[in-house]
Amino acid sequence: MRRNVPGLRTAITGEAAPGSRASIGQRKGGFNLIDGRGHGMNQRIKRLIDFELFNYLIVGEVELVDSSDHDSPSVPKTKDPDFGALVLSLDFELHWGIRDKCPPDGSYRQNLLGVRRAVPQMLDLFEEFGIAATWATVGFLFAASRQELESFYPAVRPEYEDPVLSSYQEPVGIGEKDDPLHFAPSLIEAICKRPHQEIGTHTFSHYYCLERGQTRAAFRSDLNSAVAIARKYGLQLRSIVFPRNQFNPDYADLLVEVGIVCYRGNAKG
Repeated sequence: MRRNVPGLRTAITGEAAPGSRASIGQRKGGFNLIDGRGHGMNQRIKRLIDFELFNYLIVGEVELVDSSDHDSPSVPKTKDPDFGALVLSLDFELHWGIRDKCPPDGSYRQNLLGVRRAVPQMLDLFEEFGIAATWATVGFLFAASRQELESFYPAVRPEYEDPVLSSYQEPVGIGEKDDPLHFAPSLIEAICKRPHQEIGTHTFSHYYCLERGQTRAAFRSDLNSAVAIARKYGLQLRSIVFPRNQFNPDYADLLVEVGIVCYRGNAKG
């Protein structure tokens, strides 16, 4: 769902630039991604899925951006581009995204470890076909060590009514080498080195904006920590994907406050 907030839009993630090798071809039942030579990529994507490499990097909304549905006078209408745009966003969260449902040593552990094979293969595929994507990254993953992670902890943390939801309760190792499920600076660096890839935020702590017990002050503090830890990579966060798609319209102005200009909205209907 698109929400009209001055300074904020839902056209999230990288858009295919004019002259990009990737384009969108219509086919029955949806859209087929093709490259400039007319070769379909669906089989390549399917092969990744067959290897279960997408099981833990959730593909977000894939949609054609349409500026015509902005009905608020506060949001200026823009001229539609003369090229197709595929909006591709990936939730990059490792164990932080499922910690309240799956233990780190449970049956899903091998799937999570597979992210370290999946990311380089996906980056190779995106680079080969000139695909732009946004990697909505949990802020905890930026830290190189537990000590560094704790140094970025926000001043105000969420006090969820259900304490299981708090990521601050999760035991973590010393760093990425001994705890590859909770730290991922090497993967973030790999993403940053590839063309047309954007690092967005999935909040600092996989924050739930609609759960009881959390507050506006805690979310602002979480955002500030996400922005701060991204700066160590020289990154300015411009887009956000809300964990579990829990967008809270009362917090929209806080996004603009820290420089975030777009977010991934919920599907219409």
